[in-house]
Amino acid sequence: MFRTVRVGFVVDVALVLGFLAIGWFGAGDTLASEPTFDYLPRDALFLALLVAATVPGLAWRRWPTAALVVSLAALTALWLLGYNASWALLILLVGAYWVSSTRPLREVALCGALVLISVTTLLVVDGAPFSFFQWLASIVSLGMVFALGRSSLLRGELVDARAQAVEESALRRAGEERLRVSGELHDVVGHSLGIIAVQAGVGRHLMDHDPQRAADALDHIADVSRRSLDDMRSVVATLRGGGASYDPPRGLADLPELLETMRSTGLRVTLTMEGDADAMPRQVGAAVYRVVREALTNVIRHAHANRVDVSITLDERRVELTVRDDGAGAARPPLRGAGPGHGIAVMRERAEALGGTLSAEPHPAGGFEVTASFPAEPVR
Repeated sequence: MFRTVRVGFVVDVALVLGFLAIGWFGAGDTLASEPTFDYLPRDALFLALLVAATVPGLAWRRWPTAALVVSLAALTALWLLGYNASWALLILLVGAYWVSSTRPLREVALCGALVLISVTTLLVVDGAPFSFFQWLASIVSLGMVFALGRSSLLRGELVDARAQAVEESALRRAGEERLRVSGELHDVVGHSLGIIAVQAGVGRHLMDHDPQRAADALDHIADVSRRSLDDMRSVVATLRGGGASYDPPRGLADLPELLETMRSTGLRVTLTMEGDADAMPRQVGAAVYRVVREALTNVIRHAHANRVDVSITLDERRVELTVRDDGAGAARPPLRGAGPGHGIAVMRERAEALGGTLSAEPHPAGGFEVTASFPAEPVR
């Protein structure tokens, strides 16, 4: 950054010195097109105005509008007093480009108006000869430079806007992917650990007086752990970029197995399903499975329930889902160690991702109820 600023300053100094030399030596010549006009000789006033017209070029990068206004005023004075300032347009062109390529449109319009007033004044007021052709050439040249500088600014802004849009899109995709993977991890870890915790408690309780049921509980723990590890490997493979996007194949056909696993914890679970499960799209079936799984996991972890009723209605347009337990609802704290979680938020995100809705709240008759509704054809 410092090196770029230093190089720019050196370039500006070189330009200012060049304009000083051109202005000083050029003022000593009589223009061939006005052989009968006697320009005022170079003197101290000429030198002062020449310096005032060129030195502001050192501030083109920081204060382009102020630099152009000062230069324009000094150059206009040189012409009006009768000095030879035929080189003046060069300085105005450079200054006009800096203003139009860096400053707001209102400042560009102000500078354009001041330039128009200046050259029109030179045309109608006696001073150094300034013809209509010179007036027209000055207006056209400065107008083109203003347009060129403005287009350069707009191109730069467009490039910045595109780069920002690309960056925001990448951040949005990364955020969506984090939410998706966090939901998958919550499903896998939350469900599996909830089942394992309950089964471990059952096994420890039955170990002394019912070893066979304790062994069954350990078998269930082993089975759930193996399935959980398989799902975790899929998620990790996705995060490492070494596998396909994680999308467990479990759907409506796997609900009986899920409910059987839940029953192994001592929870009584009933399932009522109406409609053709085979006709449901895979995404909808997977969403229903996950919502049911999360709802049942929450029952085990939080509800102190004995019974859960799962009701699913399938038709050609919508899928209606209800999971209701007979537990404590929101009146009692969760089981020890369960703590607050993100289960309801994850279920709601899954429903909304398919264009559906989900509600989870205590039921007026007691217990807790989760209801969800999905379109039979998921929204793209």
